[in-house]
Amino acid sequence: MAPHHETILQGEVKRDLWGLALTYTTVKQPMRQALSLQTLHANGLRAKLAIEYAMDQPSLDWLDYLLESYPDHVVEFSSFRRPWGTVPGYNTVFWEVRRY
Repeated sequence: MAPHHETILQGEVKRDLWGLALTYTTVKQPMRQALSLQTLHANGLRAKLAIEYAMDQPSLDWLDYLLESYPDHVVEFSSFRRPWGTVPGYNTVFWEVRRY
């Protein structure tokens, strides 16, 4: 079970014509429930700053890799206050990369 009490930010991000497009929540519950209680949106610089605030450097590097490798895809993630997941040293779990 994910440490939801330590959630910083969770949601999905993609690149578009204006930079990043982020749909997210800061509610400390599993993502589906959290997004039903609070759904926020950020674009461009605001989205970039929110992601940079939430993710550690290895997670940011991995997100950049995913967005470069899978253009026109959405990356779903959860970022926590501490490293968590099966890959040591990352505070972000990337749940899914999908194309609509």
